[in-house]
Amino acid sequence: MKLISNKILSITCSLLLLCGVSSCYDTVLEYEDTTVINSSDGSVSSDTLSTSQEAEFMLRTVQTQVVSAAVHLYQMQYTLHIIDYAGYMSIPHSFDGNMYSSFMFYDSYAFGQTEALEKLAPNAIPIINSGKKLGIEPLSVLASVLFSYSIYQNLVTYGPVPYSDFRALKEQRPLTYEKQSDVFKTLFIELQKADSTLEAYQRNPTAELDKKIEGVNYISEDKITSATDIVKHWRKFTNSMILRLAMTVVNVPDFNVNGKTAQTLAEEAVARGVLQPGDPQVGLRSGTDGPVKAHHPLYLIANSWVDARLNATLHNIMKRTNHPALTAWFAPNNGRLVSKFNKVHNSGEKIMSMRSGTYLSNSSLASNNYILFSKFVDLAFAAKPVTLFKVEEALFLQAEGALRGWSMGGTAQSFYEAGIQESFNKNDFSGYSDYMAWRGAGDNTVSGDFLYEDPYDPDNDLTSDETADYYFMLNNGWGGIDTNPYTSVTPDKEKEFYLEKIITQKWLALFPMSLVAWTDIRRTGYPKLLPAVYGAYGEADGSISDELTIRRIPFATGGVDEAKSDFTSTGVPNLDAETTGSVRGDMQGTRLWWDVEKTSNF
Repeated sequence: MKLISNKILSITCSLLLLCGVSSCYDTVLEYEDTTVINSSDGSVSSDTLSTSQEAEFMLRTVQTQVVSAAVHLYQMQYTLHIIDYAGYMSIPHSFDGNMYSSFMFYDSYAFGQTEALEKLAPNAIPIINSGKKLGIEPLSVLASVLFSYSIYQNLVTYGPVPYSDFRALKEQRPLTYEKQSDVFKTLFIELQKADSTLEAYQRNPTAELDKKIEGVNYISEDKITSATDIVKHWRKFTNSMILRLAMTVVNVPDFNVNGKTAQTLAEEAVARGVLQPGDPQVGLRSGTDGPVKAHHPLYLIANSWVDARLNATLHNIMKRTNHPALTAWFAPNNGRLVSKFNKVHNSGEKIMSMRSGTYLSNSSLASNNYILFSKFVDLAFAAKPVTLFKVEEALFLQAEGALRGWSMGGTAQSFYEAGIQESFNKNDFSGYSDYMAWRGAGDNTVSGDFLYEDPYDPDNDLTSDETADYYFMLNNGWGGIDTNPYTSVTPDKEKEFYLEKIITQKWLALFPMSLVAWTDIRRTGYPKLLPAVYGAYGEADGSISDELTIRRIPFATGGVDEAKSDFTSTGVPNLDAETTGSVRGDMQGTRLWWDVEKTSNF
């Protein structure tokens, strides 16, 4: 079945039966085309499966396609743009002149989330459609959860999505891009249905289906093996997704799903059960013997492909919080660097980072200086799971919910501290108590070490400014209202202060989940990123600035010219219909529906 793009792989039932697992798996990850027979009206001729074995095979594949385990697609999904917008890492070279800045729009590099969805849908939808027919409803809802996850990634990247057409595996244009509000409501309903189906199975399991569940589960890092625990973990993942969605739309006035507000949807999800301390991460285990089949994609992109380097915001905030990940994960400069003004930095001298929007010349890699900036310590990040949902995220979501007065089962402080503790535990970091004691409220300690210097181009330096957000030591403990000038929040806005604290520590714990982090940045304004370099927005589309940073990635054709007419006819009008900002059209500065223009988060 060829879905929308001529790059998409379709797995037909006959192909599955004819080829071996390893060869098919490799083909799936490389977007190879297959020939299929389509019905005359453009509908899919084989949108259901004949055997449960086909569903099991395809479900294993789908789990590797949401946050892609394929390095090239992972790069297209995150590291060419979004990881920079989140303040985590940046591209250190221009890719042969295609990206002179991280804010430059290049169609072929902007298509990643849609490419992942196009790749996933032909595998997920037949499983979803075959659940009752084959008596494998638990497997079908696992595919449904992953399909919803991929749709969500497209919603928070581009905006309107042709949800119904993807769901129907429509093969012929036009595709109809639907309003974000409608698709969000559908996702809430589908995720709730998935949880209800899994809950029903928990009450009446069968030995045959238990064996199938145990054979297809990839996303529990191989740390749980019994069907009972696997189903429980998937339920926690599903409800945690509902909690994430509820917080995404928290600022939308009068939002409800069948009369239920975001608060009610979140509270019900927590009551049914979300990820808890000690649970495995929802993710794929890296390594040659795991489903990823290699090191973490980001590690390979940075250390093998020289395509990602430490961003100045992550560097700055980790220094100001004294976070152990800075030196545990990131290495000093990996070669002798001579600045524009001939200052010499010897190899291994210090950790070096890039500000967002740094101009990248079209020079050869051999003469490009930013590739010498900090990448990962050898193998330090290589074995991390490719995560879809971290336990820490669920805890910080509950912290924010409790801060908003929602019933989360604990206090904002308890969840905040548990989130940091869980991150330390998951990463084998010691020193949690010292970290939480780092600088008491009211300590105005400053350090020139917190100021940003670009070791290659001093024109990108941030000069000393005692009122700047990046200049002051951060207070990790909960404590009272902090009087440090790094926050603009005053004691009469206590909730805003604590929200900044929660989101900043959540952002640190989320790394490298850049799309989730960027979504938080857009909806809350936290953490406060270092400003982009002077003139950076000149490489953008003219709609963004220091005051209105990048809000979305414009629709991309992925090399299919006909795609433009689809998002022009329905995508852009539905985008404009729901934005609250002043920018309109298919622009980087157009706010998405849930990204409500506001002056306060409360």
